[in-house]
Amino acid sequence: MSDNKGADRARIILEAVRLASSAQVPSLHLLIARESNILQLELVLRILLTYLPESTEPKVYIDLLHQIANSAVHAPTQSSPRPVQNGEELSDKEARYQVRRLHLLPLAEEQDLQAGCTDLLSLFLIHRARKIDLETGSIPEIQELLEPFLNRDPYLRTWTVSNILPLRRLNYEYYPDVEDPYTLEAFERLEGRPAIDSFLARSARVGGTETIQAGRDIRGLVGPWIYGESSRKRRKTHHDRRRSSLVSPTPAGQVASSKEQECHTAWSDVNDWLLDLALRDFAAAAETMEQWDGPSDVDYDGYNDHENLDVDISQNLTLRYAQAGLSML
Repeated sequence: MSDNKGADRARIILEAVRLASSAQVPSLHLLIARESNILQLELVLRILLTYLPESTEPKVYIDLLHQIANSAVHAPTQSSPRPVQNGEELSDKEARYQVRRLHLLPLAEEQDLQAGCTDLLSLFLIHRARKIDLETGSIPEIQELLEPFLNRDPYLRTWTVSNILPLRRLNYEYYPDVEDPYTLEAFERLEGRPAIDSFLARSARVGGTETIQAGRDIRGLVGPWIYGESSRKRRKTHHDRRRSSLVSPTPAGQVASSKEQECHTAWSDVNDWLLDLALRDFAAAAETMEQWDGPSDVDYDGYNDHENLDVDISQNLTLRYAQAGLSML
């Protein structure tokens, strides 16, 4: 690349950063359409992730995301005038120096790479969702950002169903008056039986007069969360498995059965919670089992209704649930 071309590229990138920083999305959209050979997908996503204010409403830039992800960026219908490129006032050397100092955020975070996500837009959306939560705490805004892209990538859909859906219900619908609601960061760290206990802590007030809501909460909180539990455990064991595979191959069928085993373990934790509840308040446990029909009774809010458990797994889980119910007697 000649010095002149390198300097021109640097000025275009600096202009994109300036427009993103001030949330001038229509002008940025126009610049990307005009300079698409330079402002390509990964670069644009990293600029947006690093510089677009988290308070920017998703509806302002969702159309731009659709276009750059499909490599079909065209000027907005109501195009703004050609942006004034402040970078043109810089010397070639200064323009290149400022680009080197940008330190754009990477799209991928470690936990998503470990889970095997490679789609650039999905990585951007999840990282952006975490940043929005840190800055504004607005789960509905995160949901608005993610929903148009859920059919693009299975990992994005799983992450949304198992994190954003139950977190929205927990903080905004089921228990909106809780003084210390979960953040997305804290929610993603939950695992195992402690997570079940946390989700259902408010559901069955033993000895109280409140209506028991444990059945609703298992169906609407625990069920969607368990949907992504296998992904969480795969992230946790990813490096160990890669190491051991260098020494001895994973036995055939072990990988295929891991998801089934993780599903069994998670629902077994729910059964154990019901048994513990029955020891303290049998009536509350019985009411919960009347409200909830077992592991196949999960409310995905339409996000994942087309993907059901394998028949054999579902029957096995239902049998274990029935056995837990008999154990209460």
